[in-house]
Amino acid sequence: MDRSILIVYDDATTRDLLAANFDALGYRVSCAGNVAEANALASTIAPDVVLLDRIVKGQPALVCARQLRSEQRTAEAAIIVIGSQVPKDPDAVVALDSGADDYLTTPFSMKVLLARVEAVMRRRPLHSKTTS
Repeated sequence: MDRSILIVYDDATTRDLLAANFDALGYRVSCAGNVAEANALASTIAPDVVLLDRIVKGQPALVCARQLRSEQRTAEAAIIVIGSQVPKDPDAVVALDSGADDYLTTPFSMKVLLARVEAVMRRRPLHSKTTS
């Protein structure tokens, strides 16, 4: 199965670590360091999963999540928001209400993240990756 993931994280070290792990598992990996770049990439690759940092270059993940949900090519993508070390219920609620499928706080185990990605992938309908 050909699976693609878009990692939207402004911290390059974390972004590269996530990308290496998903690449090793056979995902087609694309990375963005800001919301504008993420939206541009998402429109061309139609990712199956999007990992979003809670705040990317000063913009909340909900901005990107709402945009992804509004576009036909990305409306069915699974979205997981990765939040700060101190879990704040309102952050998770806002992310989930904005279209995210899951919310994970840092620090997190890579095994747990991978399991959550696989879980949201199982729940998402298969969607067409044709250009509109």
